Amino acid sequence: MIVHALTGCMLTGRGCGPVAWFALLLVAVFVIVGVGLAAWRTARSERGAVTRSLLDAALVMWIVFLLVGTMSPAAPTSTDILNLVPFNYFVRSLELGGIDLRNALFDIVANVAVFVPLGLLVGWRFERPALLEWTVEIACLMIAIEVAQAYVLRRSGDVTDVITNTVGAVVGLVVGRAIARWRGRDHDPQSDTLSVPRIG
Repeated sequence: MIVHALTGCMLTGRGCGPVAWFALLLVAVFVIVGVGLAAWRTARSERGAVTRSLLDAALVMWIVFLLVGTMSPAAPTSTDILNLVPFNYFVRSLELGGIDLRNALFDIVANVAVFVPLGLLVGWRFERPALLEWTVEIACLMIAIEVAQAYVLRRSGDVTDVITNTVGAVVGLVVGRAIARWRGRDHDPQSDTLSVPRIG
């Protein structure tokens, strides 16, 4: 599974072959979508065609990355695992120390960092959704994913991942909006809105 391969590659430097192939796939998605949209928008004489197309391509690429990372199946477990105690693994690792603590810290940092680009791209590219709306929608989406991981994909679901992924997406949105204000939007913000489908 690509998630295990990515984790093993980052922590040990081994088993990086699947990661390299997956990276090539993401690059291909970015190039195809970016070039295609840029050509189409340029032909239509749209303002900021290249910048908007590159942001859209990066957003599509990152969504593909997140879908593969969060929704790929794992080896079946004997029971469905859904942890509802936030940061319990990290708290236990404080007592154990060593590699357990390192893995717990890596897991928290990685789960925050992996959703920062999603929020950044959305915040830079789109005027909407508002921060509170984005927070609620991402949290609902992550709850659905964690439940699916535990009861459909036979992976472990964890409320800690809901918290850290949501924090990453929110931080990214704030940074993206700051970049958009600094650079100035090169299109009519009223024509570009984005909202994650509501769940529940």
